[in-house]
Amino acid sequence: MKVLLNSDIAYSQRLQSALPRQLAALADACRERTFEITLPLTTVLEFERQQLAIAKGERDALTAAAATLDLHRISHGEFKVEELIKTRSLADLFRDAGVKVEVVSPTIEDFNDAHRRASLHLSPQLPNDKGEDEMRDLVIWAISLRVAKKEGGALLLSRDRIHTGDLGKDEANAANLAVVSSVDDALRYLKIETPDAQLFIELLAPVWKDLPAQGLPVPPEVSVVDVRKARFVRGASGASFALATVHVRLESGGETAVVIQLRTPAEGGHPTVRVFDAEENASIDAFGLTPVDSLLATDRAYEEKLERLRTVLGE
Repeated sequence: MKVLLNSDIAYSQRLQSALPRQLAALADACRERTFEITLPLTTVLEFERQQLAIAKGERDALTAAAATLDLHRISHGEFKVEELIKTRSLADLFRDAGVKVEVVSPTIEDFNDAHRRASLHLSPQLPNDKGEDEMRDLVIWAISLRVAKKEGGALLLSRDRIHTGDLGKDEANAANLAVVSSVDDALRYLKIETPDAQLFIELLAPVWKDLPAQGLPVPPEVSVVDVRKARFVRGASGASFALATVHVRLESGGETAVVIQLRTPAEGGHPTVRVFDAEENASIDAFGLTPVDSLLATDRAYEEKLERLRTVLGE
């Protein structure tokens, strides 16, 4: 599987010496599954331009600080700002994470295809009344389609409306190109659970056998396909609550999405579970939280699980 990145996914307001947390999670997932990160040259160059601009600001600030010290005749060591503040390529950051990386340059065919789409406003190009230049987005689109056709499928991470809009869906489907707008969605697409999903499934496992009595005919083994919008709350009474939209596999072999609410008593008794239709406007606040509830933890096992989630999320 080839995983392509648009530059908006790699965007950062900081000088990067290593991959930020979400991209590191993506790199780990790809490495574990022997997937390859494919970076369009456009993405690499735009990341480089942005990082150079940030580095220039930091170098200028350091130079100005040294000049201020000199003005007041305060001694300091000699240094070269270019050696102290360096930039790194996006490809090297991914390689340092241990994942295979390929930088793909656009071919003349890619340029010609993008030029034709831009000039004639063909799919997935949107009507452009603002005079914006969407050529680079169409070049990345052409590269992504080419890679997907060659490899028998690919995944593009992009938040750009040209890539994520409806106009290009038929063409993307024909090329077996999947498009997602976030790293979390990419991890779900790759069937890799996000940290909050892992925590919710861990809490759900002890009461899985209770779900058929709630009208949800699931098989004996835990068969969660996806977890979204997971929330976790602890009250002063010590009770722990969790709520999420869960996509499960049924005993019949089919699948369905429901809202599942879990409650773990403070005294460590058996958790309880409630199931609601996915369309219902369910919330944690509606289930058992009293006015005296606040953020206090007496459920030690739950606290440890939640702390692991916070560590993974970098909070």
